[in-house]
Formats: sequence, structure tokens, C-alpha cells
Amino acid sequence: MPNDYDKIIRENIEALILPLAGRLFQLEIKSMAEVPDELQVTLERKPDFVKHITTQDDQNAILHIEFQSTNNGGMIYRMLEYYSLLLRKHRLPIIQFVVYLGQEKPTMDTAWSAMNIDFQYTLRSLRDYEYQNLVASDVPEEVILAVLSDFQDQPPEEIIRLILEKVIKVVPDKLRLQRYFRQLGVLSKLRDLQPLTFKQLDEMPIEYDIQTDYLFMKGKEAGLKEGATEGMLEGIKEGEKAVIVKMLKRGKLTYTQISEFTGISEKRIKQIAEEHGL
Repeated sequence: MPNDYDKIIRENIEALILPLAGRLFQLEIKSMAEVPDELQVTLERKPDFVKHITTQDDQNAILHIEFQSTNNGGMIYRMLEYYSLLLRKHRLPIIQFVVYLGQEKPTMDTAWSAMNIDFQYTLRSLRDYEYQNLVASDVPEEVILAVLSDFQDQPPEEIIRLILEKVIKVVPDKLRLQRYFRQLGVLSKLRDLQPLTFKQLDEMPIEYDIQTDYLFMKGKEAGLKEGATEGMLEGIKEGEKAVIVKMLKRGKLTYTQISEFTGISEKRIKQIAEEHGL
């Protein structure tokens, strides 16, 4: 499941980074530029987000952000490793943040001092951020993150309803809506709110059939409830097929478009289409 959250972050990061930088990090960015991705060769995993930035006061720096859905006891060492490699390569100030998406209180160390080294990074938890600020955004990628924020003692169903209403308002394209509904369904599981999210989706006055958007997630959930690898895989398999077959029968979308909105590979989509003669 963490891979599902990582995939959403990768899909949305370009749209998210500027509003999050201001809201969560109090960092005003004037411009951003790509940096060479050569750290992948050195490390086992790729950093979530690395960009060369220019601040409003014309200072150059490297911005590095990691997103965590669970507490990682070794996060301080990972961030230190990234820091040293980025500093060596770019010779610029390194600004580092970890954005925590989980339900439990973040317990990761943010500072380390030993052997003449003093190191720290900044940790931000979405759970400490008021939902109103995220729902007020006109960036749908930011709005759906409100499901991981501080609900201010408001009922979860009310927050989810507000999120859905705002996403519908700012995303007029019905096909794009499917993408954000699917992402919200995945993120809501981090707070054990996925069933409630599905219920709210069912009750929304939406003119088209939204079942294709989260039927796959329901199939995945059914597999998880089996408590065994075989049952989980069967649930995922059936959920995939139900989504793909229904979208293919509409005859309006390419394999690429279906892949974008469901997160299922084009190869798998083509395979299902051939199996069903579509």
C-alpha cells in the first residue's frame, strides 16, 4: 500500500510543490529548474523531489522533499545521506523537508550530532495542518490532501463532503475527476476513512457513473480482507478487470488515457481488452 501513496505523490508533485512550499514550509519560491537525476545511480531509491530553486530574495538553493506515510527510524540517516550527496554535487545550500502523511504522531528524529557533524532537517505533519486551508485551495492535488489534515473536531464525513464538492468545483473535466476521486480513495485509507469516502462518493449528485473510478479500490480492499496473499491478488485482479472492461466498452478512451486515470499499465489494459474481445 505505501507504493500507492508514493505513486500519488509522484503524479501530483509538480502541481503541489508551490502551494505546499508556501503553506507548510513558509518558503517563497521565485522559480524552479530541473536538476540531473544522477543520485539514482548512487542510491537504492530515488529522492521524492529535488529541484534547483531561486527564492524571492534571489538566493539559489537545492530543495529536497521526502514524503512519509509511516514513521521510519532510519529517516535521519537517509536525509543525511541525501544531504551530503546533493551538497557534493551542486555546492549550494540544501533545504530539506519531510512531509508526514500518517495517522500516528510522527516520532522520527530530525537532528543528529556526532563526530563533529551537526545535522537537521525540517519535519512537517499534515495532521497538524487545518483542513480549511487545504480545502480553500483551487489546486485539486492540494485539496485532496485535506483528508490527511487536522479536522478541527469536525465529523469526517463533513470534511470528505467538502473535499469532494471543492474538487468537483475546480475540475470541470469529468474524466480528470475520476483521477482525483481515485487518489482520494487511496489517501483516505491512511486515516481508515476509505469506506466513508466510498459512501460519500455514492451519495454525491454526480451525473456520471463514478463506480469505474473506485471499483478497483473496492476489489483491492476485498482481497485484503481475505487475509491471505491468494485472496488479495484475486481481489486486485477482479477489481482491475471490472474497471478496464467498463471503460473500454464506452469506446471513448485510449489505452493511455485509461492508464492515466486508473494507474493500471497500458500492457495490462491491452491484455484485458484482448481477453474480453474489446
